[in-house]
Amino acid sequence: MGKQVATRSNILQLPGGELSPTSLILPESLSLPEWQEVGEKLIKCESGIMWWIGDWWAFGEKHEYGERKAFAEALEKAGGFSFQTCVAAGWVSRQIESMRRRILLPWSFHREVASLSPPAQDAALSWAADLWPNVTVRDLRGHVRKLKRKGQFDPSELPGGKWRVFYADPPWDYGNERPLSAGDQDDHYPAMPTDKICEMAVADLALPDAVLFLWCTSAILSPDAFQVLEAWGFEYKTTFIWDKIKHNMGHYNSVRHEILLVATRGSCTPDQRTLFDSVISIERTEHSRKPEFFYQVIETLYPFGKRLELFARERRDGWDTWGNEVDVAA
Repeated sequence: MGKQVATRSNILQLPGGELSPTSLILPESLSLPEWQEVGEKLIKCESGIMWWIGDWWAFGEKHEYGERKAFAEALEKAGGFSFQTCVAAGWVSRQIESMRRRILLPWSFHREVASLSPPAQDAALSWAADLWPNVTVRDLRGHVRKLKRKGQFDPSELPGGKWRVFYADPPWDYGNERPLSAGDQDDHYPAMPTDKICEMAVADLALPDAVLFLWCTSAILSPDAFQVLEAWGFEYKTTFIWDKIKHNMGHYNSVRHEILLVATRGSCTPDQRTLFDSVISIERTEHSRKPEFFYQVIETLYPFGKRLELFARERRDGWDTWGNEVDVAA
């Protein structure tokens, strides 16, 4: 059961009837076995739609990025999937070739293992398939986290190249400053001491004129976050505040925000004069995951130049990425 993988078949071929975006009209003569066959194919369509979007988006990568983005955004305005859905689905499709996708498991399970190497993907998917249906995405996420810790990345192994725009969400080691409601930090990701983050040779990767967006919390804002800015060769300029709406119990108050520091080296003011609110209210979701909106802020302010995300969770069109939740910079 664990090795049940996708095969080529036309699951949209229905026995009679007409399929449109708003209806399914079936002939009165449809037999019970044929009606059951339609139901089975519709279920396969539902589970396959993210793969189809992903394969379509990945195929289109030979075309100009700006043209593809504009087209996807037009589809979104017309009521279709969002541009970011296309990007996410495309990344998963690129990471997991069709012959290794498991029919038994939902697309969301494949997304959880997409950052692993192919052999590790197979091992994790087989683990989930053997437990199906008594396994959840959360169970698989915990299993993947254990696999990644076995091959924890070396902070000294940064990619080669030069970038203008940097975005980083370091795995800060809070020690006793950890919020009371946070539980065991290692349940979520392996933490790094501030001195180790400072030792990362980010300054060597930055162009003379560059900008850095660095996430931190009040607990490690000073001196830790500012030590990192200095070690990486950047000068503090301003902040964005993410109002997470939901509260976490802290030592001194009820914490509902995180801080995005903006720092530059040389001359690197925004390319566009768009002014975003300094306080952005978006309800938090899973632990430590930052809202998609902040990518949009950075891409709007700095549409030109190469971008690098450090400590990335997944790949993103228009960005190079590095971290222990993606295989290599790409």
